Amino acid sequence: ACELSKAMAAEDACDCVGECLILPLFAAELQWHKAGRGVLYALGMVYFFIGVSIVADIFMGAIEAITSRRTQEQLPNGKLHTSRIWNDTVANLTLMALGSSAPEILLSVIDLFKREMFMGELGPQTIVGSASFNLFMIVGLCIFVIPSTESRQVRQVQVLIVTTIFMFFAYFWLVFTVSIATPNIVDIWEALVTLMGLPVLVTISYLADIGRLTCFGGSSGEGTNYTPEEVNQMCILMGATDRETREAIKVTLALRAKTAPRLSKLKAPDLDQIKKQVQKAKSKKSRAARRVEATRALTGGRRVSYDFYTTSYNEQAVGVTGASFKEIPVAAAKGTGLPVVQFSCKNQTLSSELNAKEVLIKRDGDCKSQTTIIVHYTVNAITQMPEDAAARGTLYDTAGNTLTRWSVSRRVSRSSLGRPTTALNKGMSRIGPGTSVIESIKTYGKFELGPKEFLKPLMVNVPAAEDPVIGFMVSMTRIEEQGGDEETAGPVSMGVISCTEVEIGRAEVNGTLAFAFDNLLIEGTESKQKMEIMVQRLGGCSGTVSCIYRTERLTAVPGHDYEETDGELEFPEGVTEQFIEIEILPKGKHEHEDSFLVMLEHPEGGATFRAGQDGEDTEICTVNISALKLTRDTRVGRFLRSMDAAVNFDALRLGNAEWKEAFTAAIYCNGSPEEQAEAAPSDWVFHIIAVPWKVLFALIPPTAYLGGWPCFFASLFFIGLCTAFIGDLAELFGCVLDVNDTLTAIVFVALGT
Repeated sequence: ACELSKAMAAEDACDCVGECLILPLFAAELQWHKAGRGVLYALGMVYFFIGVSIVADIFMGAIEAITSRRTQEQLPNGKLHTSRIWNDTVANLTLMALGSSAPEILLSVIDLFKREMFMGELGPQTIVGSASFNLFMIVGLCIFVIPSTESRQVRQVQVLIVTTIFMFFAYFWLVFTVSIATPNIVDIWEALVTLMGLPVLVTISYLADIGRLTCFGGSSGEGTNYTPEEVNQMCILMGATDRETREAIKVTLALRAKTAPRLSKLKAPDLDQIKKQVQKAKSKKSRAARRVEATRALTGGRRVSYDFYTTSYNEQAVGVTGASFKEIPVAAAKGTGLPVVQFSCKNQTLSSELNAKEVLIKRDGDCKSQTTIIVHYTVNAITQMPEDAAARGTLYDTAGNTLTRWSVSRRVSRSSLGRPTTALNKGMSRIGPGTSVIESIKTYGKFELGPKEFLKPLMVNVPAAEDPVIGFMVSMTRIEEQGGDEETAGPVSMGVISCTEVEIGRAEVNGTLAFAFDNLLIEGTESKQKMEIMVQRLGGCSGTVSCIYRTERLTAVPGHDYEETDGELEFPEGVTEQFIEIEILPKGKHEHEDSFLVMLEHPEGGATFRAGQDGEDTEICTVNISALKLTRDTRVGRFLRSMDAAVNFDALRLGNAEWKEAFTAAIYCNGSPEEQAEAAPSDWVFHIIAVPWKVLFALIPPTAYLGGWPCFFASLFFIGLCTAFIGDLAELFGCVLDVNDTLTAIVFVALGT
């Protein structure tokens, strides 16, 4: 320390050495040639810039984990509403802004404390240089990379207006405080007023984002190439009227050429293309996710794997026992229970341009039997009731005969949309004018389900009738078993869904994708089990549609409570049911009940999701895994379950595994041996340079711990540490090359941070 003090006091020592916080590390450094020290300090700044970018990647990952958390609330109608805890606008103005500007902010704070609360040039000028780089270079590049045949439009114009107003206010307020009110001094009251500007900005921006501030929005369509009527027409076609859908529609219509024909003159295929563009406009990644992807690509890190009429969902669907727990339907694990044969669901749809419907028949339960099942079925036509019969309140078939007590009637009421909503009633009933009636049985048939066939389609043609057919009903009358031996043979019976009704809907309607149940419960066991979740296509089945599905954790932890699943569901023309299979892992004796989400995203082929559901651009089903049913419960067991509910031991185990994996990912190029085998030479160069940083930052706790907050604060600490080195290196670099701090900050430091 004495030698370093003597070297700093030497005549040829830099004036800024005494103001540095960490550097220089030893006295001999000050005796080196200035040109050599300048090169060394420049390389040091570049290397620390790389370190900051890597730790900022981890920091943004923590912010992404924090802001992507979801919460659930019970609605008055009994349904669960799932939403993100953080609003996108609030997250962008707070945590996201901190994440992208943390190096500049911390550099300014460190510079201020080094100078004992007197303003230096390095910190503030770095902020000015970084803002200028973002304003000119980043915005210019974003505009430059857009193809000349395409265009872009700001989606949240209301929030943009609010932030622009506050930007000019901040500039004027800075001039007032520093130059007019108290020249070259910032008083406490001025600092507090400035600080309070952030929550005011966030609050007003949030109100503008959710549509509460009409003075900042409300484009009526004047001056644009769309009208309010066209927006309403697209809302009807999309089957949704929420604010985000309307904004996406406005953006999509505004990007159309001004010479494009009006929507009223477009045909169905052209409207389907516009609907796809609207769905794409609603799908977006957060700023944190995009920054993480870019940083890892540059440093050889681990790659990121990142008017419709809708009927109500089924009262009954295959895979559900019919029981309930706290009003949550209980799902049956695949391959358990008594062997039954039944239809996949109770209600289905068929577009009017199709002549036949594939009705799925399933073999459920403990299906170890090697027998062949013969299913005998009947098809009943559902037709409009003659006006004279409706007036008399008597039920007739197409032959004019009164229906017997074995017939099934269909009661129809008119909703506000002018479309029928139905209710099924077994037995004889009298219905009023304007109603429909199920005809007497018209078709008989039988269907064979082989020994190893668990799901097989039955092609049913639309029955003919004198009156307009609005649907038909397929009913199982009896089943027979053939083959097998005495050991494997077992009594197979008809399931609870022995009858399914097919409603004929509008032509050329692609349909709405929805889960049969929004909320399911499966009983936890000490062994692995599989469950099937049915996805329905409601309101129409024209053309081939598809969507992406994936699981997302709530309190349940993938790899410990369930196996993470993702993929694509495809519905060919006429098909209205598909199944997602999920593996539920064994439940610990002292584990609390857990839940996770199954999500549908990115519909293709003209399909949409139900309006007003959990996610704004997703369809969500909540799966609950109950705790084990113990024959003898102890006080210790209850204590451990309460601790698991508070801390979530599975999340801690997942965090331990991810922490261990972080060190492995730091050593291998691109994060794993498999990716390393395919790494390009450029990946190897960046990886070798960044290995020390990766190993150091592997000490940061993973995001699985406590919702990502430990990772957030640890990353912030490392960013501050790197920034302190950058500040010293920048001052020493400017000193040895006789470059003032303003130029150093704007040209070199701001570019790196």
